[in-house]
Amino acid sequence: MGFLFLEDLDHEEEDTYGCKCCLAHLARRSDVYSRLFHSCSGKAYLFKGVCNVLEGPSVDRRMTTGVHTVCDVYCARCMELVGWRYLKAHEESQQYKEGKVILERAKIADAAERRAASLASAGASSLGSGHSDSGGSEAGCP
Repeated sequence: MGFLFLEDLDHEEEDTYGCKCCLAHLARRSDVYSRLFHSCSGKAYLFKGVCNVLEGPSVDRRMTTGVHTVCDVYCARCMELVGWRYLKAHEESQQYKEGKVILERAKIADAAERRAASLASAGASSLGSGHSDSGGSEAGCP
């Protein structure tokens, strides 16, 4: 078993998105390609680049815009499913998605939401709640 190294985006750019469960950085706001996507959990953003994710196996998935070869992407810290990567678009008009990543808005937190979660977690810890929280976990998160 090795060490887990995570990329820290805050020192580079304030406007970042992170995993809602563990607050690990996942992407920069400047890497958002489109905010017009949807997933089964609601709104989703298409990103040109992400970090601190692990990919599952590739599968062909029928979506609203046709069949795409995709792989699910998971937060590298807590293994929460946060979205998917487009590996291949079978329709020519959809090929702009190839290599890009969808992050479900319900699964990610922006910088302000992460700060609020960290403060809430620190406040709960300082009140002697009897349990420790690894930073921003909510129901259903590992």
